[in-house]
Amino acid sequence: MGGAAFGELLRDWRRRRRLSQLDLALEADVSARHVSFIESGRSAPSRAMVLRLADALAVPPREQNHLLLAAGLAPRIRNLGEHRGVSARRHRHRRGDTAVVNRTLEHVSVTSFR
Repeated sequence: MGGAAFGELLRDWRRRRRLSQLDLALEADVSARHVSFIESGRSAPSRAMVLRLADALAVPPREQNHLLLAAGLAPRIRNLGEHRGVSARRHRHRRGDTAVVNRTLEHVSVTSFR
């Protein structure tokens, strides 16, 4: 994805918030021309600019990652606790599995001292 993909997402968020390019520019402290160039893909935004525009549009953190990726930038590091429930469910162990692992570890520790 490149600047055009980011520009489309930015335009969508701006329209959701019912802001003109000028309104967004004033909120983000940039020129309206720069907002126009970014939306049209004529200008590629920096990471700081993406985050400034996202902040001005009150874009939620998860959606900010989509904006960063669309601009060809690395996403922010997500909160590790955010998906912990899904991960824990995916890797749930059965009760017997733990006993087998414990016995194997005991065997390894006993045989390694011989």
